[in-house]
Amino acid sequence: MRWQCIKLLINLQQHPASSVSGGAEFIYPLSRRSRELYKIKRRRRRRREERKKKKKKKKKKKKKEKKKKERRRRRRRRKRRKKKKKKEEEDDDDDDDDDDDDDDDDDDDDDDDDDDDDDDDDDDDDDEEKDVRKKLE
Repeated sequence: MRWQCIKLLINLQQHPASSVSGGAEFIYPLSRRSRELYKIKRRRRRRREERKKKKKKKKKKKKKEKKKKERRRRRRRRKRRKKKKKKEEEDDDDDDDDDDDDDDDDDDDDDDDDDDDDDDDDDDDDDEEKDVRKKLE
């Protein structure tokens, strides 16, 4: 019994932090072989955890990059659509202005209807020319 008490006191003296903190910190096994095995296991565990953290961090970074690219792509799409819409509105406004003038002429003279139809055909030809130019650009 006395020998066990002395052995216990020696263990506590070798690991004072564990006795003070109430055993919160793990006490190394006393035999040299088991101590080495514990160190190896601890090292492996740490490396495994580090690999997991790195993998998780890499995955998170990749996800963040993907989101960033997606946002850029959406922004570019919006800009393109906005430009296209604006251009179409300008074209429509130009066409509407021409149509409004034609409407005024229609109200004045009913005989000029045939002439207005010819003008519309010319406008269609102009639109086709614009489309061809856009495609060439």
